[in-house]
Amino acid sequence: VHIWVRLSTGKDLRLSASMSDTIGQLKKQLQAQEGIDLAWQRWFFSGKLLTDRTRLQETKIQKDFVVQAGGGCNP
Repeated sequence: VHIWVRLSTGKDLRLSASMSDTIGQLKKQLQAQEGIDLAWQRWFFSGKLLTDRTRLQETKIQKDFVVQAGGGCNP
């Protein structure tokens, strides 16, 4: 599936994912694409903070849903 990630800058990115992927795995994908350090990433969906161990299938995120990814600037 593809999910949309909206960065705190307002930029939208599309990530390829499997429903068995963890948020931690997707954070690594975002880091590879955008260079955003893992320690600075905070992912939210439906107003809830998503933990690194949470699997997509547990979140009810579906194809083309938007996840908010906030974070500070890289140090």
